[in-house]
Amino acid sequence: MWVLGTVPGAAMTAAAAVVMWHYSCTARTKFGGITGDLAGWFMQRAEFWMLAALVVCQQVEELL
Repeated sequence: MWVLGTVPGAAMTAAAAVVMWHYSCTARTKFGGITGDLAGWFMQRAEFWMLAALVVCQQVEELL
Protein backbone atom coordinates (compact mmCIF):
# COMPACT_ATOMS: atom_id res chain seq x y z
CA MET A 1 0.00 0.00 0.00
CA TRP A 2 2.77 2.41 0.86
CA VAL A 3 4.23 1.95 -2.63
CA LEU A 4 1.34 4.06 -3.95
CA GLY A 5 2.46 7.03 -1.86
CA THR A 6 2.47 8.15 1.72
CA VAL A 7 -0.98 9.73 1.88
CA PRO A 8 -2.88 7.02 -0.05
CA GLY A 9 -1.02 4.33 1.89
CA ALA A 10 -1.90 5.95 5.20
CA ALA A 11 -5.54 6.36 4.15
CA MET A 12 -5.78 2.72 3.11
CA THR A 13 -4.14 1.57 6.35
CA ALA A 14 -6.51 3.73 8.39
CA ALA A 15 -9.51 2.33 6.49
CA ALA A 16 -8.36 -1.22 7.18
CA ALA A 17 -7.84 -0.41 10.87
CA VAL A 18 -11.34 1.05 11.21
CA VAL A 19 -12.89 -1.97 9.47
CA MET A 20 -10.87 -4.31 11.71
CA TRP A 21 -12.09 -2.49 14.83
CA HIS A 22 -15.72 -2.68 13.62
CA TYR A 23 -15.30 -6.36 12.72
CA SER A 24 -13.84 -7.17 16.12
CA CYS A 25 -16.66 -5.42 17.98
CA THR A 26 -19.34 -7.00 15.81
CA ALA A 27 -17.88 -10.51 16.02
CA ARG A 28 -17.65 -10.38 19.82
CA THR A 29 -20.98 -8.72 20.63
CA LYS A 30 -23.33 -10.22 18.06
CA PHE A 31 -21.77 -13.59 17.23
CA GLY A 32 -19.68 -14.52 20.26
CA GLY A 33 -16.48 -14.93 18.26
CA ILE A 34 -14.92 -15.26 14.84
CA THR A 35 -16.25 -17.64 12.20
CA GLY A 36 -15.25 -18.30 8.62
CA ASP A 37 -18.24 -16.40 7.30
CA LEU A 38 -17.35 -13.38 9.40
CA ALA A 39 -13.76 -13.54 8.18
CA GLY A 40 -14.99 -13.41 4.59
CA TRP A 41 -17.30 -10.53 5.46
CA PHE A 42 -14.34 -8.69 6.99
CA MET A 43 -12.12 -9.24 3.94
CA GLN A 44 -14.73 -7.92 1.54
CA ARG A 45 -15.46 -4.85 3.64
CA ALA A 46 -11.76 -4.14 4.17
CA GLU A 47 -11.00 -4.40 0.45
CA PHE A 48 -13.95 -2.16 -0.43
CA TRP A 49 -13.10 0.59 2.08
CA MET A 50 -9.39 0.47 1.24
CA LEU A 51 -10.27 0.93 -2.44
CA ALA A 52 -12.66 3.76 -1.55
CA ALA A 53 -9.89 5.49 0.44
CA LEU A 54 -7.51 5.15 -2.52
CA VAL A 55 -10.06 6.59 -4.96
CA VAL A 56 -10.78 9.55 -2.67
CA CYS A 57 -7.04 10.28 -2.32
CA GLN A 58 -6.57 10.15 -6.07
CA GLN A 59 -9.54 12.47 -6.66
CA VAL A 60 -8.20 14.96 -4.11
CA GLU A 61 -4.73 14.86 -5.69
CA GLU A 62 -6.26 15.67 -9.08
CA LEU A 63 -7.97 18.73 -7.61
CA LEU A 64 -4.74 20.00 -6.11
